[in-house]
Amino acid sequence: MDSLLNEIPALLLLQSCALSLAAAERGLPLWLAIFLSACALGAEMLLSEERWYARKFSFALAFVALSGVFSVFLQSRLEEGTTPVKAVSGRFLVAERRQWGEREVLRVTDERGAGWLLAVGKGLQDVEEGDELSLEASVVPLRNGSLRSSFSPRQYWMARGVQGELRRAARVEKRGKSLSSHSFRQYLRTQLETLPRNTRALAAAILLGDRDADLREDYRRWGISHILAVSGWHVGLALILGCLIFGSGRRGLFWCSLLLWGYCLTSGASMSAVRASLMVQIGMLGLYWGHPSHALNAIGVAGIAMLLWNPWCFFDLGWRLSVIAAIAVTALEKSRSSLLVFFSPLVMWILTSPLIAPLAGGIYLSSLPINAMASALFAVILFAVLVAAIPCILGIHLLWLAWPAEKLMQIWALAADQWVEWLPQALPVHFFSAWLCTGVLFFLVALAGKVSLRRAVLLGGCGALIAVIF
Repeated sequence: MDSLLNEIPALLLLQSCALSLAAAERGLPLWLAIFLSACALGAEMLLSEERWYARKFSFALAFVALSGVFSVFLQSRLEEGTTPVKAVSGRFLVAERRQWGEREVLRVTDERGAGWLLAVGKGLQDVEEGDELSLEASVVPLRNGSLRSSFSPRQYWMARGVQGELRRAARVEKRGKSLSSHSFRQYLRTQLETLPRNTRALAAAILLGDRDADLREDYRRWGISHILAVSGWHVGLALILGCLIFGSGRRGLFWCSLLLWGYCLTSGASMSAVRASLMVQIGMLGLYWGHPSHALNAIGVAGIAMLLWNPWCFFDLGWRLSVIAAIAVTALEKSRSSLLVFFSPLVMWILTSPLIAPLAGGIYLSSLPINAMASALFAVILFAVLVAAIPCILGIHLLWLAWPAEKLMQIWALAADQWVEWLPQALPVHFFSAWLCTGVLFFLVALAGKVSLRRAVLLGGCGALIAVIF
């Protein structure tokens, strides 16, 4: 039997970093956060390892020390992000324009790459993504939350590289379009405008990461909002398309990598898309050099890389859901149990419920059968949407090509609405407790790591205890 330290060291390191950040989030001092995460990591290694000898023991100690170094570095990066800035001036690139509550805001980046929020006011009504602005403004700190909600705008925007909000903007001047991925995204957005409403909204969601308000509400009601969020599923489809076009040889892998990161940037480089792209890229590098990578380890490497780049992404719900879903899906596939794979939609529905249910107001039973059907059906729907969208992007407007996609989405909407009517009941928000779901996830990872069943059960109990403590 193998141990988790041998099979998935990167995933263990990611877990240790996440635990230290979770402890710090709850106001614990740095030394206590590191101590608790080190204890959790040590307990897991002791439970999963069957034979100890001097070299392995020394390696385990060095691994725990490395996790402590990573935790200190992440905490220092978090403190860097809290350095106050009173005013900024210069040139800014509009990276995003979106609705934020009852107002529209621009996410702009300065010449150093730092991000800022700017409310759309007088003189900015016609500004689009990809435009360059010059201005000077004072800086207001981001709000940390409210008494009515646990949602923190500060954590949300810091995870996206935004350091503060610009107020009292003066000397605003629009300098035209920049040559960047943002201007290319705006071009694609304009080209898709000729498509029918439903096809246009879904094409914009999967190609650009845009979310139409009505479409978002429908998918939220059906419990499949993840279909609209560019993630591992969409990146996997892009990779399959790349392999069909370029082949799976060494040269084909190079062009697939370019397609992969091109799609990631075009879709808005969301955290789930970057995480999935990093995982796939690690796997392709392994294939290129003749050493296939372990999928769970690839998740760990991708997660650590994102935390080192911006530790604030840990506090983003989308990042947490993305990592948990990737770990669960991969562990189910590697568990050597056809029964677990068969029930994977149910397992995923349960494991993600502690994060999703508080936002949705409950765990809706209708979302389980809908999710079980959605993955297969939406592969067909997305293919039809791309067939309609690609000619439009190239400037060839063949609207009849959008008819199959539009009809498929109408049929899907009728079927999904019927399921919601048949199963309107919702389980309580905390029906599946966080400690139970964490224990199940640890158990599945242990099975995927080729640990014996007895030790996998012990590791599941260890995971449940960790969730209770943190």
